[in-house]
Order: sequence, then C-alpha cells, then structure tokens
Amino acid sequence: MQVKAESIEQFRKGDSLARVIEDVAGEAANAAEMKAAATGNELIFTQVKLASELKKMEAVLANFQRSQHQLERRVANLEKYPERAAKEIAAWRQEIEHRDKNTTKEVYFAADGQLYGEKNRADLLLVVARGMKDVVNRPEQAKKVGLYRGFKVHVEAFGQGCQFVLEGKTGLYNPLNLSYRKGDEFNIQGFIQRLDNFLNKFEANIEETEKEKVKKAAELVTARESLGQTFPHQAELEALRRDNREVLRELHLMQKNPAYKSNWRPTGGQPSKDSHEREGIIDHHSQPQVAANRPVQPSFSL
Repeated sequence: MQVKAESIEQFRKGDSLARVIEDVAGEAANAAEMKAAATGNELIFTQVKLASELKKMEAVLANFQRSQHQLERRVANLEKYPERAAKEIAAWRQEIEHRDKNTTKEVYFAADGQLYGEKNRADLLLVVARGMKDVVNRPEQAKKVGLYRGFKVHVEAFGQGCQFVLEGKTGLYNPLNLSYRKGDEFNIQGFIQRLDNFLNKFEANIEETEKEKVKKAAELVTARESLGQTFPHQAELEALRRDNREVLRELHLMQKNPAYKSNWRPTGGQPSKDSHEREGIIDHHSQPQVAANRPVQPSFSL
C-alpha cells in the first residue's frame, strides 16, 4: 500500500522526471544484490542498476516525444484561430444588424399571427405555456413558439425540462439562461428578460473573441518556442545507453573467460560512483577515479 501511495503521489506531482513511476529499484536491485553477493561479481549489480535507470530514462524520452507531438497539434490549431475568430466576429455582427433592424420602441413578441406587448402579456403566457406542454407530451418534436426581435423562438424537451432555442441569421443558439427544469418558476416577464439578456450580449461576445485572439497569439509564440526543442536529458540518455552496452560486453567477456578481471566503470550514466559508495559496493580507495561525463576507454586485464 505504501509503494502504491508513493507512486500515485509522484504521478500527481507530475514533474518531468517523476512522470515515470519509480517502482523499479526494489525487487530488481535486491535480486541483483543477492546474485552479486553469491558470485562475488559486483558488476552484475551495476548492470541491473544501469538497466533500471535506462528504462526510466527511455520512458521519460517517450513522454517528451508525446508532448512534442501534442505541441505540434496545438500550434496547428492556434495558427488557424485568427481565421475562426474572424468568422465568429462576422457572424455576430450579422446577428447584431438583424437584431437592431427588428427592435422597435414598443417591443413585441409575435406568435400565432398576433403581436403581444405589455398590455397582453397574460395571453402570451398562455401561448408559450402551450408550446412547452406540447413538447413535454411529444418530446421527439420541437415546437415553434414565435418571433422576438427578429429571432425565431423554438422550444424542445430535454430530460425533465424544456430548452428554448433561438434561430438567427447565422445559426441556432441554445442559451443556458433559457433552460427550464421541472419545478422551476416560469413567468412571462422573466422569460422576456432572459431573451433580452441573451440578445444584448452579442457586442460582449465580439469583445471576448478579440481578447481571445490576443491571448491565443501570445500562446502561439510560446508554443513555437517550445516546439522542436531537444530532449533536455539527451546527454544522460546517451551515456546510459553506452554504459549499458559496455557493461553487457564486460559481463560477456567474464562469462567466456573466468580469469578475466574487469576494471570497467560507468562513464556518465546512472548509477554514479557516488551512489555505489553510498551502498557500500565500491571502495573508492581501490578504484580508479573517473571525471564525471568524460568518455574513457574500458580497461581490460587478462
């Protein structure tokens, strides 16, 4: 349970190296220690540790490559945003023109060939309520309720309620504020106010789209800078790959010739000399010193 909890916590934190869950060292390292102790060959332990570190680093590389692919898609999407925004703004402007052309000083709701205003709102309530009742009884079919400020008003059933849909010059709209659930209070004055609130937001929608254009443009600059970056741990990865190849070669030579004594040490990858010292595997007084990350040729003693 503790190992699982630590793994979940590490994944939640999500830094670049900790995205790979570290449950590797335990059993593999213990098995290597047992084998190394039994054979007296500490190089076996080194090989298992190097293989473990390489496996983790390869996983980090795969995660980095996936991130780059996602970034490529994000850049492509951001590059198309100005065109999408221009279409949105043009559509909102058409709706504004259509709304204003059909907005008079005395605002009317047209339904069933009649105009309903302030004086006969009670009659309009009956018209709208009848439309809501019809779609509740026949939910598969939407119902046209009327016309308001140039926008066709429909109602359709959903679950335990009704959704009013507005049809303008460029599209259909499902305003969240025109959704009524079973048990909600409905009155015609509040209904008209909700219609006005939605129709009067068109200018604000244009402003929001313009702000979003600026935000997306800045995001595109950042995304392009990040795209194509080299793997930040490439040098360590190459050193680990090299060390893994060389330690396997050394073990193969020792297997072929029991008298062969290897003086090979990792040249740059993990585990480092310091980590060996901490685990009591290497006596640094008896081993040759190797400068960090400096390639050296393996030394053989036959």
